[in-house]
Amino acid sequence: MKNITFLILTILHANFCNAQTANPVYLFSSEIEAKLKTDTISKNYQHYAVNYAIIGDYKNTLFTEELGVLKYKKLKKGKVTIDTSFFNYKPVNALNEINKISENHQIIIINEAHYSAQNRVFTTQLLKKLYSKGYKTIFLEGLHPDRNKNLNKRKHALLTSGYYFNEPQYGNLVRVAIKKGYTVLPYEHNQDENEKDPLKLWYSREEGQADNILAFLKENPKEKIIIHCGYGHISEKIFEGEIVGNMAAIIKKKSGINPLTINQEDWLETFSEKTANPYRVIIDKNPPKEISIFKNSKEQYFSQEPIKQDINVYSPSTKYIFGRPDWLFKSTGNRLVTLPYSKINLEYPYLVFAYFEYEDETIATPSDIIEIKNESDKKGLALEKGKYKLILKNINGKFQKLSLKVN
Repeated sequence: MKNITFLILTILHANFCNAQTANPVYLFSSEIEAKLKTDTISKNYQHYAVNYAIIGDYKNTLFTEELGVLKYKKLKKGKVTIDTSFFNYKPVNALNEINKISENHQIIIINEAHYSAQNRVFTTQLLKKLYSKGYKTIFLEGLHPDRNKNLNKRKHALLTSGYYFNEPQYGNLVRVAIKKGYTVLPYEHNQDENEKDPLKLWYSREEGQADNILAFLKENPKEKIIIHCGYGHISEKIFEGEIVGNMAAIIKKKSGINPLTINQEDWLETFSEKTANPYRVIIDKNPPKEISIFKNSKEQYFSQEPIKQDINVYSPSTKYIFGRPDWLFKSTGNRLVTLPYSKINLEYPYLVFAYFEYEDETIATPSDIIEIKNESDKKGLALEKGKYKLILKNINGKFQKLSLKVN
């Protein structure tokens, strides 16, 4: 790939320190494994998949998510019936096609699986294209409404910005969006802490989120917006009775605006075919080489569940470059940066946190994180051009700090 190069780091200084950097939310893989062995609540496995995701361990992310599916969740593929008309659809470039479709919409809602940094990378790529189509505002799930008043001025997320913002690719989504010119906004709803009814709690969140976004549109009726959310919030399905449905359905019904809903989660790559969506299994037999959506000769786009969403996105199976997923580099502007191992004096294992030079490493979301487990474990960082601080922390709590320039 043309945009992937091995870079020589310009080492400015190195020193050991005892500062309270490298926030304890970042666990070593051995610590995650220990928790998995003792945790008997299978639904927590997705939480551990997220733990792996935030330290850049994609293989173990998929493995752990699959364990959780097999032990706890009902397999989605057991509920999926293949629509034979799918075989009349052909893959087309997802970024280019969504960019074209976006001209006919005011609201785009795209989802993610919360363990999937890959989904966040795709949304980030999409933002770069959609800005020229008049989209200037993006709402992000998980942003705390009271902690991010200075976000757009600061131009980067903090560990305190919200639950998911310890993961580097979500932090990079924020950086790219603001740099491009977007206003990044929260839409979370503060729920009633005394409410015990699960159904009421669920719906109060869906409706509260929708109402927060609709309040913005009431003040900015012509604004074109993007909403990045998790899982089923994307569903446009309207229920009968007092409960309208998920966030997207409520927005659609209350505003009369039909959003473009894009599902990244249904056809996600899995650790094995055991838990793969049946459509994913079919596509993998003759996979397109690029991130794709599917279109027929009538210019119609395929959706696995048309009542819920407009489009399903397929991403090719991951290949690894110096221990890192290839999608961290494709079309992102990221360089592959090898570590200056001769300058590192820490015992294994250690975590490597990369921060922009101008960001406070004690509170900012890192630009990238990797774990180096032993001498033979060689991984690269995925970083755009710029000056960085590397904070290295080993499992015994020892630190080392390096400065580098990525050309």
